[in-house]
Amino acid sequence: LKGWSFSFPRPLFSSAVLRSLQVSHGRLNPPAAIVLPSLETLHLTEVGDSEETIQRLVSSCPRLADLTLESCSKLIRVSFLDKRFRRFTLLCCHSVVSVSLDASELHFLHYRGAVPAGSLFAFHGSPRIPSSTIKLCGPNQSSEKDLTGFQLLLENFDAAKHLHLNFSRLRCSDGRKFIVGFPAFSSLHKLELTGCLDSHSITRVLQQTPNLEILSLFLKRDPEHSPVTIPDVPAVLCLRQRLKEINLVHYRGSLAQRMLAQLLLGNALVLQALCVVFPNKSLQVKTKLRTEIKGWVVSKSPKMSFL
Repeated sequence: LKGWSFSFPRPLFSSAVLRSLQVSHGRLNPPAAIVLPSLETLHLTEVGDSEETIQRLVSSCPRLADLTLESCSKLIRVSFLDKRFRRFTLLCCHSVVSVSLDASELHFLHYRGAVPAGSLFAFHGSPRIPSSTIKLCGPNQSSEKDLTGFQLLLENFDAAKHLHLNFSRLRCSDGRKFIVGFPAFSSLHKLELTGCLDSHSITRVLQQTPNLEILSLFLKRDPEHSPVTIPDVPAVLCLRQRLKEINLVHYRGSLAQRMLAQLLLGNALVLQALCVVFPNKSLQVKTKLRTEIKGWVVSKSPKMSFL
């Protein structure tokens, strides 16, 4: 087939010792009998085989615990109910409309793609996935359908203890609308957010994460319409009673970022560690920003680092 000129050597489909396999930009074209009793990790990128072929390969690996599917355009409905993965990664498989997994032993899930139109994942086996990374990318729109899809996506991980949500490729206005629908995460201890963030959006997130202890914000760019006031936060208990570590990355000192930092540092009463990473700025600017940030900290003697 054009675009998939490489075919995987057939003898390797009967390897008793192979434990990790990564195939990209080729065709698997496996034989009828697949014998990979030791394979634990499988990473497929832009393979030209059919959905049935990929699922047959996966089902033939009894010890498979870590599966990555990346840019596999022929996948539409993915179902691996006969496997108990510990890690599952789905990257840019834009044709996929449903994923069914036995998540009994799933410890980590990574998804990168568009906001699903509906409920993308169906987890079986009493799933409680402790760690997830979600990176959203185009199209840049925020209809009611998209907002519902965003909520349904995140609700799959409501038992997570660690969540990294990246929506930096969405427009700022879309990112803010999605944050309004941020569901409750009562078990979440560590949260990483990447994208267009402001004080009002973060307040909403903190209201939904009452047991949060570590917050890392990767500040990509400022909102088009920044808030002009710092929101009142008396009801955000995690900020006053639980949050112990704050990391602000790409802090440039814009008005929106200063208000965000002031909101967090002026209310984080039990803060133990603060790290601020500046982009390339002059020493004079960094010193001015550092002095201002220290003046907002209300916690007693937290460990502070400025990079």
